[in-house]
Amino acid sequence: MRYLANRLSALAFAVGALMLAGGVASRYVTPTTQGSAPNRLVVTPAVHELTGLAVKESRHLTFELTNRDAGSPASLLGAESFCDQDVCIAVSPLRAVIPPLGTVRLDVEFESLKAGHVTRVFRVYTDSPNQAVIPIVIEATVRDDHVPRIAIVP
Repeated sequence: MRYLANRLSALAFAVGALMLAGGVASRYVTPTTQGSAPNRLVVTPAVHELTGLAVKESRHLTFELTNRDAGSPASLLGAESFCDQDVCIAVSPLRAVIPPLGTVRLDVEFESLKAGHVTRVFRVYTDSPNQAVIPIVIEATVRDDHVPRIAIVP
């Protein structure tokens, strides 16, 4: 999984300021300047919340990206994959055109490496001037199933 995540992260493009579709909590949003157009690309779900996940267990997640613009398509240029000390996130290679008012599916593999609560953001890169980068949030509560063995010796 780490190999896949590292390979896929090479697809990521360094582009513009962060803007978020779909109204995720303000801690994840980079404010727009006054008078700018509303986000035309919306992510569903805005935050993917995982529970019941064990350490080193992988979970397949699906997000939908919808183009709310009735007049023009939006191009997805790539997506970020990565591993850090707590999680690995591998995003399927992503190059797609979302037709006006259309939707595409984004498949993600999430693997937890530590127990506890984690919040991670990965990014999708687009050709949209107001949303060059769309951060997508995953929150997980991870349990540690490791049970120490105790030997009782008389």
